[in-house]
Amino acid sequence: MALPAEGQAPLDVSAAPRFQLVGFTRATAQGHQRVFGFTRTCAAEFPRSRMCTSQEVLDTVSLPRSLQGDAWVRPVLTGDWEVSGAPAAAVQSCAGWTSLRGEDRGWTVDASGAFESRSCGAFRRVACCASIP
Repeated sequence: MALPAEGQAPLDVSAAPRFQLVGFTRATAQGHQRVFGFTRTCAAEFPRSRMCTSQEVLDTVSLPRSLQGDAWVRPVLTGDWEVSGAPAAAVQSCAGWTSLRGEDRGWTVDASGAFESRSCGAFRRVACCASIP
């Protein structure tokens, strides 16, 4: 629980909505589309969804059956530039985050749950997450 301001009840952060993977889009996008573009792609196929973070994928307990191929996912950096789901050295992000040897790279997850750094110029599905009760 977060510390309350003086005279207020404690803030219950466990009540914040949790998100989990609901599927990979059929539509594909280049890694340079950026987060809001990816979220629009998700919302078009999965109402009230958005692009997943790597941590949300890791926290998913009810896996969609229709996962195929791989999909863009937004890496969650923690601590000393570590990322949930992979070693920090492997994590690169498209469109202005970082690059590897001059080539923009982005983070993907595949249908088996493996994370990998991929070229941003490729067209891939988008991993979409929605709020769970």
